[in-house]
Amino acid sequence: MKKLFAVAIAVLLLGYTGQASAAIDASITVSVTLAASMSFTLNTPTWNVGPVDIGVVVGPSADYIVTNTGTVTTKIWIKGANTATGWNIGAKGIDTFQVDVDTPPLMLTALGQALGTVAKAGTHTFHLTYSAPTDTTLDDGAQNFPILLRATRSNVAVSPVWS
Repeated sequence: MKKLFAVAIAVLLLGYTGQASAAIDASITVSVTLAASMSFTLNTPTWNVGPVDIGVVVGPSADYIVTNTGTVTTKIWIKGANTATGWNIGAKGIDTFQVDVDTPPLMLTALGQALGTVAKAGTHTFHLTYSAPTDTTLDDGAQNFPILLRATRSNVAVSPVWS
């Protein structure tokens, strides 16, 4: 009986050892490239305010609609710029005009400000209000200036560098 018990233990140990040494490992290497892109459209690229007198406020404009056409949620930034003929953008004053955004409430400056975060295929609608300078030391005539928009990843907290 002791002999039979010893043989049974030996068989069990050999069987266990044989199973442990029969394991073979394999691995799978996974490569992924995210197709993340940022892009957007703006429904209209102009606003013709027309002739106005000193100090006049014009607006709100028609709808401006930013549509996210990219594959990720983006943050849209907005900024104004001075005119090429000498008027500055900021709080209205002498030779300084003001442009306000309604959603969110912003006064545009030459520095970028967050307009909003727009989900993939989402939209953001806003309106502009223009305030003419309170007076001018410059010649009368057409004053043209750009309002610029830029998209960044939605987690960007600081205005992007504008060239």
